[in-house]
Amino acid sequence: MKEILIATDFSKQSDLAIEVAKKLSKHLPMKAFHWDNIIHKMKSVVSDDDLYYDVSEWGSKAPVHVKEEMNDQFKRLGITPKDLNVEFIEGGKFQSLKDYFNGKSEDDLVMITTSDDSVWERVLFGNFVEKLIFGTKNPVYLVKQKIDHAPKKIGLCFDPEQDGKKFLNHALDIAKIFEASIEMIYVEAFDSRDLHKNIFATNQDTEKNKNNYLAYKRKLAEEKFEEYQEFFKKEGIDSDVKIIVAIDKTPAENLINHLKQHPVDVLMVEPSQGFTNGFKFNSTSYDLIKNVPVNFVIVKEEKKA
Repeated sequence: MKEILIATDFSKQSDLAIEVAKKLSKHLPMKAFHWDNIIHKMKSVVSDDDLYYDVSEWGSKAPVHVKEEMNDQFKRLGITPKDLNVEFIEGGKFQSLKDYFNGKSEDDLVMITTSDDSVWERVLFGNFVEKLIFGTKNPVYLVKQKIDHAPKKIGLCFDPEQDGKKFLNHALDIAKIFEASIEMIYVEAFDSRDLHKNIFATNQDTEKNKNNYLAYKRKLAEEKFEEYQEFFKKEGIDSDVKIIVAIDKTPAENLINHLKQHPVDVLMVEPSQGFTNGFKFNSTSYDLIKNVPVNFVIVKEEKKA
C-alpha cells in the first residue's frame, strides 16, 4: 500500500475524508482526486484557455468552474494547494475513473465518505460509492466518522468458507502500516428448526445434545482460526478471535450487536457483488456499513477458481 487517494467533490461532506486522511498521513502519503463529469460538455462551446487556470503550487491546471468550491474547501480545512494535490479526471462516464485507477497500484487505499442521512445514503450507495467499490480493484476506506488517531485495533469480519488469503493479506498490510492488532470476528449461525429436525429429534436429552453439538462446532472453528492467528503471529501482528454462535439470528444481527458493544477502530469486510454491480440484497456487509458506527475498509471479493 503506497498512498491514500481521497475522493473529493469539494463539498462539506468530503471534508471528512480529507480530515481522516490527514490523521493517517504520518503512515501513508495522501493525494486527492476529483471526477469532473461536466467539463467535457463545456469544451464544445468554451475554449481551453477559459476552462482552466494555473495552480502554481501544483505546476498544473485546474478547471475554472470548481475554483470557488475548491478554495472554499481548502479554507474550511485550513490547508492550501501545497498541502493537498488534486488530480482531475475528466469524462462523462465512470469508465474514465476506472481508466485512472488502472494506472495506479491496486493496493493504494481509496478514501471516500458516506452519510448517515437517509436521503444522501440512498443517493451515495446507489451511485458513486458503490461504483467506486465494485468498479475498481482497490480497497476502499469508507469514512463514516472522525478519528483522533490511526487505528490501533482492526476488526476483520472473516468467514473461512467465503474469504481467502487475499483478504488476510490486506488485513496484514494495514496492520503493519498502522502498527495495529487484529480481531477476527466469525459468526456460526444455526436455525433452531433445522437443528431439531436433523439432529435433536430423538427421545434423548435434546438440550444436552444441542449444547454438545454447538460446543463441537465452536471447537472446530477455534481450531481453524488458530491457523490464521499463527499466520499473523509469524508476521509480528497480535491477533484475537471472537467466535459467536448464533441461533435464529442472521450473522449481521450478531455482528452489529457485538461491534456496538466491543468497538474497533476500523472494520474490514469483503462484500459479495450483486446483480447490478452493487451490494447484494440482504448483504451482511451492507447491513454492517449502514448500522455500525465505525469506519470501514472494503476489500474486493477474491474470485474463486
